[in-house]
Amino acid sequence: KQHPAKVVLSKLLMLGECWDQRSGNLARKLLDGIKLVLIQLNQKGANPRLYEQAANRIISLERAFGEYRTERLKKIVEEKRTEEREAKADLFVSDFIRNKTQGEEFPVFLLEFMENYLTSYLKKVFMETGPVGQKWHNAIEDTENLIWSLNTYYSAVYVEQYNEKVPTSLKRLYENLDQMFPNSEGLQGFFYDLEEIHIKKLAGERTDYHTILTSPLLEELESQESAPQPNNYDDALEQILEDDDWYYLIQKGKRFRCQLVPREYTGKWLVFTNLSGALIADFDIYSASFHPGHLPIVPIDTHNYWEELTEYLERTMQRRVNLLKEQEEKLQQSIAADKARKEAAEEAARRVIRERIEEEQ
Repeated sequence: KQHPAKVVLSKLLMLGECWDQRSGNLARKLLDGIKLVLIQLNQKGANPRLYEQAANRIISLERAFGEYRTERLKKIVEEKRTEEREAKADLFVSDFIRNKTQGEEFPVFLLEFMENYLTSYLKKVFMETGPVGQKWHNAIEDTENLIWSLNTYYSAVYVEQYNEKVPTSLKRLYENLDQMFPNSEGLQGFFYDLEEIHIKKLAGERTDYHTILTSPLLEELESQESAPQPNNYDDALEQILEDDDWYYLIQKGKRFRCQLVPREYTGKWLVFTNLSGALIADFDIYSASFHPGHLPIVPIDTHNYWEELTEYLERTMQRRVNLLKEQEEKLQQSIAADKARKEAAEEAARRVIRERIEEEQ
């Protein structure tokens, strides 16, 4: 078991190694709490029992600090994961819509519906469940049934298959979209127009609506498809970065201490936080402008403060021991001198007594 005084010193060293002017309010509160504990300890006087009480109080402060800091880091990680899920959802939904629309003649009002409502709905579902959840499969099935109902020519088989799958899909699709876009006139107008077209189509009547082969939506998707693939710098980053390590971040000519959040939690982002767990900087490693060599960070040289402090304390204690030895030696000399004086005085007294006895005889 460590001596309480050593526990107190180790906590102060931990705080000092990570501290700078951008450590944040949470870290300042921890520091103020430790200062108060040490002031009270100094006022009461240092002894093992008081040191143990101080150490327990500091450990309690540090534990509360760690809990708050962890919650902040969790929020940052969740934000980055959400951004990454959004990017994946954009790509996945874009690929799906591209496959369904590319090279096909589509009703204009359906393309507008897909741009204004359906893509947002599909992205939302994908972020909730990914490409494997039942809700995602239902959304894909409903979308495919909607497209099929408009692009398939009338026949007896069409009527049979329509009645089998389309009404259920459209009902579910409308209910889910209405939750996302409540009281949207555009959404309601689309389903009104859709219903009129289906009524005519099921009756074998001619349906008139404008169609186009391409759309702004398709052009946007094609531009995304032609975007270059991001560079993979994983190996280079492994060489220069270590999860949870502390670095100097250079900003506006000044450097600040920051810690790298483990990359397994942040995906494509490099996230650096201060001692309080607040975000200092983040870098998208898949960005076209990113390069490991351009990171404004400098490794912090490791320094064994504990060994240095131990050596300092040993020197201080040795000086104290030498002083105590010197004081003890002086004390022993003083005691010896007092004893010699006392013995001399006693001998003188005995001599006087002997002389008086001899005179009386």
